[in-house]
Amino acid sequence: SYSRNTQEGHQIGILSGKSGLKALVVRAKEVADRTVLVTFSTRLRAKQNPKERIKAAVTSIYYMPYLTPSNMIRYFAAYNNVIKEVGDSIGVLVIDGENTIPATQEYFVDSVHFTDDGNRLMAKRVSNGIIDAKLIESLRSNFDARE
Repeated sequence: SYSRNTQEGHQIGILSGKSGLKALVVRAKEVADRTVLVTFSTRLRAKQNPKERIKAAVTSIYYMPYLTPSNMIRYFAAYNNVIKEVGDSIGVLVIDGENTIPATQEYFVDSVHFTDDGNRLMAKRVSNGIIDAKLIESLRSNFDARE
């Protein structure tokens, strides 16, 4: 069926996305002092009731009508697992905590895009991850060593 085939295609897309992400990160490491990956935050969450899920998934449903909200949650989790696997396998910092941004319209314009407040929380999430990993000190040491 259409639904089954497109869902299988989505799974294949995740696998091919893994090799593409890996190639991108390898290339980034060649030209950058540090490379950081950040997991994907969405408004759609596993612990939402059905009504909240539909509201949270509205734009995702528009662009992926062949997926149910439950399948979207699974695929978004799979994408984040790929990000973590690639980061771990190549040895780059991975900042997770994708669900630390509340799944409300205060922080999301739609299923995946942030409001200004959501962008501020995302920036805080990333900057805290960099600070916690002592990445700034590492960059400073490399910079000092060049002088």
